[in-house]
Amino acid sequence: MIRSALERQKKKTAELRQKAIDYNILKREVETNRRIYELLLQRSKEMDVEASVRSTSIRPIDRASIPLSPYKPRKMLNLLLSLIVGLMGGVFLAFFLEYLDNTIKTPDEVEKLLRLPVLGVVPSITLKKRKKEEKADGLLIDFYAVNSPKSPAAEAFRMVRTSLMLAAAGQPPKTVLVTSPQVGGGKTLIALNLAAAYAQMESRVLLVDCDLRRARLHRVLNVKANPGLSNYLAGRVDLGQIVHQVDGILGDGVTIDFISAGTVPPNPVELLNSKSFVHLLELLRERYDHIVMDSPPLVGFADALVLSRLVDGTILVLRNQQTPKPAAKYARDRLFQVGGNILGVVVNDVRVERGAYYYGKYSGYYYYYSKYYSYGSSPELPGKS
Repeated sequence: MIRSALERQKKKTAELRQKAIDYNILKREVETNRRIYELLLQRSKEMDVEASVRSTSIRPIDRASIPLSPYKPRKMLNLLLSLIVGLMGGVFLAFFLEYLDNTIKTPDEVEKLLRLPVLGVVPSITLKKRKKEEKADGLLIDFYAVNSPKSPAAEAFRMVRTSLMLAAAGQPPKTVLVTSPQVGGGKTLIALNLAAAYAQMESRVLLVDCDLRRARLHRVLNVKANPGLSNYLAGRVDLGQIVHQVDGILGDGVTIDFISAGTVPPNPVELLNSKSFVHLLELLRERYDHIVMDSPPLVGFADALVLSRLVDGTILVLRNQQTPKPAAKYARDRLFQVGGNILGVVVNDVRVERGAYYYGKYSGYYYYYSKYYSYGSSPELPGKS
């Protein structure tokens, strides 16, 4: 009995100790919460005081109103920025495309790039006029130097002729080779009109089609292709059988002799590099004052290189905005390597209407040339003499 009572007392004592511990914990929490409450209460009173003080110093300055225009988007600003960005982008794109374009663009550029004189600048032909003057194969058939004597194109060919006559003091070149770096440069057109320009001086002129690979001059002059140069060099015909007189399409009193290319041979370079061709040139020099020779392009073929060593001089034809600069330099270097005499460059298909800034002195020249002829052809005013 006593032990059980003792055990009960011990349990009660332990419970009382635990309750005392819990009481102390709760008491500390109460004290803490009371302090927090007092602190918050004090802070609340301070804020009320501050709010009452501020409210007395605040007053409306301007009342809110509905805006008459939207804040965003700013149309004028956006339009101005778009215009500026568009202009800058266009200018940058133009310079970028100009940087990527490696073709010949101006005659002045030709002189700086190749260090060769420009003998003349042939203006471009408008599309409408070009369609009238093209055959089925796309070859221009008009002799501007004769049929349009007052045109800028005719004056360009006369300028080339004059430049050649003054190329060597007292001894102008008698045999002239006309070639270009690539196909489509306009060398055939230049050769045709240069021969016509020579013929206007009442000179004995011979035009020779030395393009034994792709002969086309006989179509323009309405002459039979065979027999021609290749047949003569092969020993099949005489010289008298291959020389044709052309006078019907060149105007009154203007005649030239013409030698066609003849049958397409399997070995054009060998024929042009033969002793027979050298002997033929000697005979022709004695008979004619001027000999103009058309040849294949320089890039890809050796014909023009062989011919350049046999003639007095070579004209290099470059087509504006078509002939790449590397091709032009390659053609010049190859001609110099074989000992050819480059008389100068003719820049073909130049659009002079673009202005003097783009084409330099040549555009201004053709402008004043056309103005001069338009002035000379205008009717006289009444009472003026």
